[in-house]
Amino acid sequence: MRISWMAIVGVLGLAVGAAGQPRGSDDAPTPAQGIEQRLIEFSNAAAITKDSRRALANPVPGWQLDRFARHRTEQMGPELQAVLDALPQRSRWAVDNAEEHRFQVVLGLIERNEFGLEHLRRQSFRAGAEYFYPASTKKLFAAIAALESINPHEMPRGRVIDPAPSSELVYMPIDDESRRYRPAPDQPFTIEHEIWKLFVVSDNTAFNRLYDLLGRDEINKRMRDSGLWSVRVTHRLAIPLPEEEQAIFPAIGTPSTHPRHGFPMLREIFPQRTGDPTPQTPRIEGLTAGDRYLQAGEMVEEPFDFTRRSSVRLDDLQRALVKVARPDLDDFGKPFAITARQRALLLMSMGAFPRESVDPVYDGPRHTDDFVKYLLPGLAKVRPAEEWRIYNKVGMAYGFLTENAYVVHIPTGKAFFLAATVYTNENRTLNDNTYEYQTKALPLMADLGEAAARLVLDGG
Repeated sequence: MRISWMAIVGVLGLAVGAAGQPRGSDDAPTPAQGIEQRLIEFSNAAAITKDSRRALANPVPGWQLDRFARHRTEQMGPELQAVLDALPQRSRWAVDNAEEHRFQVVLGLIERNEFGLEHLRRQSFRAGAEYFYPASTKKLFAAIAALESINPHEMPRGRVIDPAPSSELVYMPIDDESRRYRPAPDQPFTIEHEIWKLFVVSDNTAFNRLYDLLGRDEINKRMRDSGLWSVRVTHRLAIPLPEEEQAIFPAIGTPSTHPRHGFPMLREIFPQRTGDPTPQTPRIEGLTAGDRYLQAGEMVEEPFDFTRRSSVRLDDLQRALVKVARPDLDDFGKPFAITARQRALLLMSMGAFPRESVDPVYDGPRHTDDFVKYLLPGLAKVRPAEEWRIYNKVGMAYGFLTENAYVVHIPTGKAFFLAATVYTNENRTLNDNTYEYQTKALPLMADLGEAAARLVLDGG
């Protein structure tokens, strides 16, 4: 995978020394060497703060962690109230009819105490009031769990793939003709590349490959171990399957050659696995939505049921991002067991625009800078778009639209966290692809981004 690192450095305005200069054509790096060099540069650059490095080197001891921090999140502080009050008329519908539209917001403000140390103060509007479908935002959990699970220091729980996470992996052929899910066995992939695609354009196949590699039980357990108890990943994306097949994970192998005869072969490293039954349904309001839904071309006249679908609380969704982007600000649960290099991979992938990708190249008309950066149009009204860098993961499905972002203003270094979700479905029909994303939900997210940016940069 060849990532356009120099473009990222240029936008961030980071100074990279001689070690970060592009190699000449006579000494072109391999894909693995290329991403290794860029990750070293990214790790050494200002995108990873001194405080964050200190937190990674010296994680907070378990006995010092504040296990009630989430419950002290302010239900509605003056700053978040100011953000909501600043929304223009076109977005007032979300606040005025918040329950109908399942509108929830969590704002994280970075402040300094009397000793000059930064801390995170979070305020919420209706967070956890009812269910929202997380859609692609759950890809963040799979990416983190994949990196955690291959660390040798995690033994005996860790899975060692050498050299992880840039090893080529393939699905083993499936002989069972009864299986509906049959991933192509001749398409090699690497964990690094799938994480890149997963964030840069929210690639569903990339998520499904990590889901198959780990199994959903491993993803959920690792998130719970870090204090994110509401995370519940139950299924692949964009592949309708019987519930039992969502818990069957194909065998994974690595391409190799026969030690004596030299012909290509596959070496199985993970056998086919069957996970536990679908995790228990969360105790939360609003597990059904709409009045009807389409299924296989037929209209079913009853609400769509999300009880077997993935779920997470909005504050836990933001907390996962805090643990990656600013682990020095998190005081709840264990830190993620990822290395500095792995954390740099996550941040580099979350912060990149589609035009900065070289492998794959995303040059279609859909792949604009705001393709998966829902706050960017609003931020650009406050300061020029090139002054912002957004580390985020969005989701859009079944009428639910969700943003989970860490926003940095490069010239000043000021930053904030913003997570928000909203539901739009005027005809109350699901699976008909008729939702008000473009006319209502996306403008709302842009307006939230603008209001939050004005608060942080200009005090309102």
